[in-house]
Amino acid sequence: MKIYRDTKIYVMSPAGVPSGGPELLHQLASKLIRMGIDAYMYYVPPDFPEPIPPTYRKYCLRFVRNICDEPHNVLILPETQSPALYRYKNIQRVFWWLSVDNYVRSVVGIMNRFAENNPLSPMPKFFCFNGFADESIEHWVQSEYSRQFIMLNGVSESKIKRVRDYLNPTFLTRSSTIDLSAKMDLIAFNPNKGLAFTRKLMAAAPELRWYPIVNMTVEQVQELLAHAKIYIDFGNHPGRDRIPREAAVSGCVIITGRRGSAANPIDVAIDDSFKFDDTDENIPLIIERIKKIFADFIPELIKQKSYRAEILSEPEIFAREVESACDFVEPVARPQHVAVLQNITLEKNFRAFHQMTASLPNLKLDFIVDDALSNGGGAVCMIIEGGRAAENNFSQFNATPIISTKEAAFLYKEGRIEKFILYDLSEDERARVIDAVNKIGVRNDDLLSLNSPST
Repeated sequence: MKIYRDTKIYVMSPAGVPSGGPELLHQLASKLIRMGIDAYMYYVPPDFPEPIPPTYRKYCLRFVRNICDEPHNVLILPETQSPALYRYKNIQRVFWWLSVDNYVRSVVGIMNRFAENNPLSPMPKFFCFNGFADESIEHWVQSEYSRQFIMLNGVSESKIKRVRDYLNPTFLTRSSTIDLSAKMDLIAFNPNKGLAFTRKLMAAAPELRWYPIVNMTVEQVQELLAHAKIYIDFGNHPGRDRIPREAAVSGCVIITGRRGSAANPIDVAIDDSFKFDDTDENIPLIIERIKKIFADFIPELIKQKSYRAEILSEPEIFAREVESACDFVEPVARPQHVAVLQNITLEKNFRAFHQMTASLPNLKLDFIVDDALSNGGGAVCMIIEGGRAAENNFSQFNATPIISTKEAAFLYKEGRIEKFILYDLSEDERARVIDAVNKIGVRNDDLLSLNSPST
């Protein structure tokens, strides 16, 4: 995709859906903003009342309800939304293959709805292969499995760019504190993936302890994976699934089938001795392998060391791949993204602060950090240009968000906040600001003190 100074990128995502694919779409928009690109979420349906899933408000992204169909702009959408590729005439289009299976299901759903509603009307338009593909569409692939699939069906390699994903930072952060001595002979599994075969394994070895990941919070999943020795997945693996990688960095030995992305050594980069065809003949071999892992856990865990290292490096890989996917036709300004650590919401303070920072063009004020004013979290309380506080959402573009220290800590780890500003810090504010610095974990090098000319 070609990037100009005035480019706007719209990242399409289903409204109100918290799952792996939508999280990746939010991660992408956050990364683009960090790169200095004007990026927005576009949720479908666009009239959904509260489209941002609560768990993704921490990314502090703006959203739009309409797309500006101009040649310099870009629309990035997942494989489940292919009809939207043909609603616009001028915008650059990027089709991101997050899941092969979801593409197939979406096409089947489109055709079923067509047959049920009005088969005498024109056929709905959606992305298809075998000579019918639109050559102006650029393709991104989240997995090697997706790359092989679309090339097999006629997409030119020159139209394909690899843009993978990375795990929720909470799993990556916790990975360094996993206590392997606390591991137990537990087998974790996702009942939404390959359950029929998993039930056969459970029936063959009822004496083993099998734990489904179901109806759990993120924290509960973390606890289970931190104590389990093994995670199994005999599902379809439609892309680079997240739970196997979350389990791996949580110190679990991974056992998979050979379906979908698990069939190749790139997407699930573990030794073949940990992969089995899901056949009845292999059930005794799988149970034997599980028992061997329980008996020799550390040596078996070490065999997947390189897989875990690759997962831990995914944030850096993702950043490089997004950069590589951008063709900067014109240079885009990349100022340092900063947040101010005290209340400047009074109109006098707000205007004075902006007048001063205007002389520092390498800084861009993105956030005000204040727990008392952030409305209890969720990044929804805004400060309007000119100093008037208001409740709103990130569709109001001329506003500076007020965020909590918890949200600031997340954005700091993500790189969306690079520096924190201390502005005319009074004695009354000093204790609160020091507390905020400690909560966020700000390094001394990332604290910037500014004073107004009169001080």
